[in-house]
Amino acid sequence: MDVNILRLKAEVRSVADDRAFVNMVTWADTKHCGSGCSWLSPPSNDPDIQSGRYSTTQDHDHSKSQKKTWHRVTFEHPYAAPPKVVVWLDSINSGPGHNVRVTAWADGVTSDGFTIHLDTWHDSNLWSAGATWLAHSAWRTDVRSGTFGIEDVRPSSAHRPKNHGRVSWGAPEMARPPRVFTALRMLDFRDGKFIRLSMNTSEVTTTGMTWHMDSWEDTIFYQAGAVFVAFNDEQ
Repeated sequence: MDVNILRLKAEVRSVADDRAFVNMVTWADTKHCGSGCSWLSPPSNDPDIQSGRYSTTQDHDHSKSQKKTWHRVTFEHPYAAPPKVVVWLDSINSGPGHNVRVTAWADGVTSDGFTIHLDTWHDSNLWSAGATWLAHSAWRTDVRSGTFGIEDVRPSSAHRPKNHGRVSWGAPEMARPPRVFTALRMLDFRDGKFIRLSMNTSEVTTTGMTWHMDSWEDTIFYQAGAVFVAFNDEQ
């Protein structure tokens, strides 16, 4: 992404058997130089994988900045044991005048549900934010999920434009190199500069992957975090 003020939303307008239409939307006086997103299509015949979406606007109006928003999510189909849950950002409106700080996360995971959180901190504003979540049974070896971030390789005070690290899928090793979906879950950028960030992966193997998070030009990039979901498709 490359914007001066972080007001950005990824939205799926329509889905067909062979295609989907996805928009990257900004509004107000945001200068939108560029943005992109990843898309994930979970297997429709796999009831173990459940997903959904939550927005702060379901709790309060976007005219009110709020530091912390949480909501209890109930699974449509309860699990036999607490599942793995990952949460990522799909829309943010932090407005101008303060550092961009936003995070999406989950806790209180049980077999019936979990609590989703959309927060900011210090003096930052968060007028609205939305997040998508995905859950799957923790025992599965064909699906792996988790988090990674800049804090894995450096402290926020040692900001630098190019960052990379390695994620392990854990044991046992996957049967073959998986398909991998990644998405942002946390951002911490200095105000007054364009917010520029690109994320990609490389060296995807049966044991893990390498992630890359980079900024450019005069952007001051303290922290960012992301989630991953890795699938071994049927063959």
